[in-house]
Amino acid sequence: MRRQKRGMSLRQKLLCSYLGVFLIAAFTMVWYTISYANQSIYDNNIRSIQGMADKACSNFERKIEQFEQSISMCACNKELQQIYKNNNSTIYQLYRSLKDTFLPFYQTIYNTCVEDIDTLCLYSTTGLYKWSNYLDNAENVEEESWFQQAVEEPGMHWHAGQDSLFVAYRVDPYYDLKNLGEPMGVLYMAVDIDNLFRQYVYLNWPSYRLMLRDGDGNVLMTREYGELAESEKMFCLLVASQGTGWTLEFSIPVRTLNGNGTLMLPMQLLVMVGGLGALIVLVTLYMRSLMNGLERLKQAMICVNRGELDVSIRSESEDEIGAVINTFNHMLETIRKLLKQSREDERRISGMEMEVLRAQIDPHFLYNTLSFINWKCMRAGQDEVSAIISHLAMFYRTCLNKGNNLTHVRTELANIMAYVNIQLRLHDDSFTVKYDVPQEWMEYRMLSFVMQPLVENAIRHGVDKLRSGWGEILISLREENGKLYFRVLDNGPGLPNEEGRQDTPHKGYGICNVRERITMWYGPEYGVRVENRPEGVCSASLILPVLLPETDEESKKCENKSLKFD
Repeated sequence: MRRQKRGMSLRQKLLCSYLGVFLIAAFTMVWYTISYANQSIYDNNIRSIQGMADKACSNFERKIEQFEQSISMCACNKELQQIYKNNNSTIYQLYRSLKDTFLPFYQTIYNTCVEDIDTLCLYSTTGLYKWSNYLDNAENVEEESWFQQAVEEPGMHWHAGQDSLFVAYRVDPYYDLKNLGEPMGVLYMAVDIDNLFRQYVYLNWPSYRLMLRDGDGNVLMTREYGELAESEKMFCLLVASQGTGWTLEFSIPVRTLNGNGTLMLPMQLLVMVGGLGALIVLVTLYMRSLMNGLERLKQAMICVNRGELDVSIRSESEDEIGAVINTFNHMLETIRKLLKQSREDERRISGMEMEVLRAQIDPHFLYNTLSFINWKCMRAGQDEVSAIISHLAMFYRTCLNKGNNLTHVRTELANIMAYVNIQLRLHDDSFTVKYDVPQEWMEYRMLSFVMQPLVENAIRHGVDKLRSGWGEILISLREENGKLYFRVLDNGPGLPNEEGRQDTPHKGYGICNVRERITMWYGPEYGVRVENRPEGVCSASLILPVLLPETDEESKKCENKSLKFD
């Protein structure tokens, strides 16, 4: 059956729904018209009224019991009892108790029956005064008869009138045997009587009269629903409420119970309404399966529109909607594959551009030439020039990195130290550079030649622009939240105000190039961050993932015994 329903088209499903509902409605109409005569309708009406009246009375008693349970919870709660005693040492302690315990508890009780309860209040006899709508002093109501009755006689005391229904209950110290018998207040709960009877004592009948009598037969309340003539003959039904001792009296016009032509028309209308309800239910069941698929497709499209392509949606239905959903899902998979291939192509192109750039320089020619110049300088006694050339050779060797994009932290620091030593010679040692890099992180892997632009900016735009004082640069490495942070701090004048924020991209070509390389390799959560720090220095940070060395052999190959730190 389920497989046949999957194979049906949307048009077929709707057609079957309408046809089935029409047959149900027609059959129900014929059956009701033939089966019921006037007398049987009368008998059924009597039984129906009796059942509805019993149910209405049961619901009414259950609601009264719920009110009494709510009153008991408010009276017997151990934490509330401590508040009712009013033994707080300070006003602040009383305020915290009322705010943190009393008010939330009463609000919860009130909200559970918010449509029925008009008022819920404790009238305190221990000196507590008005707090919100749930607490007041007993002096304001001590002259009321219901209050005096509740204080003198323990138990639930219900009072009813034409417009009100309320209960009063004395609060005794249940957890304090020393003060037993001395009430701490009276709980008062007023009920919206019209709403209560409309919800729980409602008969599905055109017109009737409802009367509430006490145990002595006195009328406490009268309500009429529909149009009732004064001289009309009425059918009366009495239902006693065991919980309250009250009696509910239902009076229904006899004319509405007789099996005549006037009564048959409402019955036929009722059957038509039932058929219409069946139609709505059946169509809803089929439309639900249809709309569920469309809603899922809509949500998936919204996610795709926001750029979230990692969504997956499938349908087992074989109709047109199912075909559209599965086609859309296949399209998303194709798009994700194309995007992945596009990223790989971009990375490959970037690597090729790097290879072309490096291929323009013949490393062996460069190293041999620098070695020859270094030898000449040493022969001539030019030790300072020889040192600069050695640093320059180290800089280019670590920069080119044998054509590899990935290097180690040790190699990258060797590149930076060579660059810094050259700059120190060019600046006559007018600034100092300190390194704070733990030895255990030297073998971590990272992108090559990404630190030099940050150090160059710290020199050109930082210490070089100092008007007075000694320039200082600190290069550090820290691991935070699973990420590596290379920071270059300088005590220069910092960035201008409009650029001294974390989210402001630096305008330098070198920094932009580094940021693009890191983002392309590792994703948008990594990159470069430049900011002015509160302590008055400028900070440039590289944010990279933690990449451990692949093998011990690779670490040994990358090791540089001559690398030292100042």
